[in-house]
Amino acid sequence: SSSLQNQVKSMLENFQTNGHHHHRPSVGQSSSYEDKDTYLRRASLQYQWKNQNTMNNNQPYRSFDDYLQCFKSKRRIKIKRERSKVLKDEHVRIDVVKGQDILKHDGLVERMFEIYRSTIDNHKMILESLGTTTPTTNGSS
Repeated sequence: SSSLQNQVKSMLENFQTNGHHHHRPSVGQSSSYEDKDTYLRRASLQYQWKNQNTMNNNQPYRSFDDYLQCFKSKRRIKIKRERSKVLKDEHVRIDVVKGQDILKHDGLVERMFEIYRSTIDNHKMILESLGTTTPTTNGSS
């Protein structure tokens, strides 16, 4: 067993837990997990969005409408219509919650994680379907 593996096992015992995730290990760290029956390697996704307007020297967008300006008019109209429909028809309420304040709302972290997982699952289904889709030629199916 490697030193890293021993350290992880020790930590698991100290915290009385039976599993852990090692996100984004280096090549050296990854290869130090010798017990392939105990440790599974998995690929992961990470989404990052930066508030940088590339059309304005990477200055932050001042508002959502400012952000929408990077789209063509037809797309802006579609996005606004979709948002309006969701707010009106689905009775969705949008609140801004910052930092540690998420802990003040019961169930919010769990709900955020559910939404995160559903997004990942949807992207996974799309990627999996790529292998079963027949390519088209000349724009016909």
